[in-house]
Amino acid sequence: MFKKLLFICTVLFISLIIVTYILTDINQQSKAIWDSSSGVNVSFFEIFTNNLYVAFKSIFFSPITFGFSGIIYLIVNGINIGVYLKMYSSIDSAMYLFIPHAVIELPGIVYSVATSLYVVYVIVYFSKEKLRVLIKNIIVCIVLIALSAVIEVYITPLIYSWIK
Repeated sequence: MFKKLLFICTVLFISLIIVTYILTDINQQSKAIWDSSSGVNVSFFEIFTNNLYVAFKSIFFSPITFGFSGIIYLIVNGINIGVYLKMYSSIDSAMYLFIPHAVIELPGIVYSVATSLYVVYVIVYFSKEKLRVLIKNIIVCIVLIALSAVIEVYITPLIYSWIK
């Protein structure tokens, strides 16, 4: 069941990114507003705890919201990434800064949302095996989020200094 949820979340996420990319019209004013909020130096701990907090919030609120919290998390991230790609796809350096950690972080987002939906499934059809799968999925989420934070904090600045 988890593989089906993961597939559905992946298709939804990619679709959101593509649709947002196509439908977004970026003007200079909106780009300036977005640019003014970027370029902030943050630590590994800040990025890791923020991403972990959001992922776990969707996982732990999913029994209350019947998985809706995870879907909202997926929608918001899909739209944000679609807008980001539209704004910076013509600037190679921005893609170099986005792609290294996104390769790990985006699957982590999708995996955490699929896990949040799986929580509802485990509650409805409880078994020890399903609970083991759920715990394994939560551990995978933590690992993916930690790896993407390491890349974003330590490797991305190196790439930025090379292309600057």
